[in-house]
Amino acid sequence: MCLFSIFSWTNQLNLSPDSTNYLSAAQHLSSKGEFEISVNWPSQKMRPQPEPYTEFPPGLPLLASAFILACGDVILSAAIVQSLAILMFYIALFRLMGLLGLSRRFRIGVFAVFSFFPAYRIIFTTFWTETIFLSLLFLLLIINYRIITSKHEKYWVYAYILLFLASSFKYIGVFNAFLFALPVISLAGGNRIIKAINIILFSTLPAIIWFLRNSILYGSISLSHKIGNKVSFNFVDFVVNYFEPLPLFAVIGGIIVLVWICYLIISTAFSKINLQKDKRYFVRNLLVIILVNISALAFFMIASHIDPPNFRMMSTTLTLSLLALFICIHIIYSDKPQKFGSRILAKVPYIIAIVSLMSIKYPVCPNPAAINYPAEKELWEDIDSLGIAGKATHFYSGYYFNHQLYAGRPQLMLWQSNMSDTVYAKEILEIGESPFFVLRDNDVWYANLDKYYTDLGMEKYYRKDLGYAVYYLKD
Repeated sequence: MCLFSIFSWTNQLNLSPDSTNYLSAAQHLSSKGEFEISVNWPSQKMRPQPEPYTEFPPGLPLLASAFILACGDVILSAAIVQSLAILMFYIALFRLMGLLGLSRRFRIGVFAVFSFFPAYRIIFTTFWTETIFLSLLFLLLIINYRIITSKHEKYWVYAYILLFLASSFKYIGVFNAFLFALPVISLAGGNRIIKAINIILFSTLPAIIWFLRNSILYGSISLSHKIGNKVSFNFVDFVVNYFEPLPLFAVIGGIIVLVWICYLIISTAFSKINLQKDKRYFVRNLLVIILVNISALAFFMIASHIDPPNFRMMSTTLTLSLLALFICIHIIYSDKPQKFGSRILAKVPYIIAIVSLMSIKYPVCPNPAAINYPAEKELWEDIDSLGIAGKATHFYSGYYFNHQLYAGRPQLMLWQSNMSDTVYAKEILEIGESPFFVLRDNDVWYANLDKYYTDLGMEKYYRKDLGYAVYYLKD
């Protein structure tokens, strides 16, 4: 299952705008020692210069930059980093399942869910921080369970290290501190205070250092347009738009299943039965951090401009909830393995995995020898070999972030205009030296510029097979 997930990643190698920003920051870090990206985001300003990388923590660019230095290929580096993160995910999950005493048959079902459930197919096949963050979260859960069952001080030290690392990859890593809320509360006197301070300090230190650095250099903790902006997300509209296409019975059925799952987890975790007390206590820890993550997401929806909830945004809560459900099912089955209801419950992971597997649209057995390089790689090889870029200080494009991985110069996206007339085109051609346009043949900028590019004294290079056209000034 681990190899399936790794090969699925290398065959698809999906790059979102965030993915290319991580990699562009890694490129600049490895070549110039600066946290910068090549695209004019999030400022949307038409300046022919790189932009500071401040929107996300530095963990992933730092990690990726080491591999770029080692192998020199940004996509190969991304493929290696993500593959190692997926491997780490499965190893940590395997160790956690073994530590909790889950049976081998039950573990296979759990692995199948995390291999085929749609959320993890998206996460594994896209270069994001989620895979490595969830891997670190599994390691934290292992340490959390060790703390519950053992009094060795070394596990607290491991917890501090993992909390620091997790927060270096995602800001929500600060909420991992709440995973240790109940264990800290159970301590006595001064030891409780010291542990609480250390947990809070190590989980927040990466964000504090990063925000302080950004404030000193740029006058703000982040140059992201999302910080403090008015809310564009309407919860009621989201719910209506999401559920409206579904039949009424499906909505009602989904609500009933969700309520039943919540009841199953809560009743099992807080049961007064003395059997498997450590596991029940562990599930309570999971419930604490699940509630904290949900509350934090709700807060940020109110306080800032963020995207509507999606698999990526909910991945931590989803992962913890699935773990809590599976552990509770295993507790119930272990207590009463002969009961018909217990045997049915034990098959839930397999049912979820089979339904998820049926939803996969791409080949189930991908080609392990293929790495899916972006089309922009070949395009920029042409641009460089033909001398189109020349001495250009920058270039213009539509909303396609992949270019910044190969262009070697600032990429200015055309945020403010659709290029409907020559006035704006002439204006931006005066910026910098010898700028050119790289446009997809199915976007509005291409349709408009293609009508009058000769009037601007430009020539056209067209790669129909790649779907790209390049417009550049004649010598």
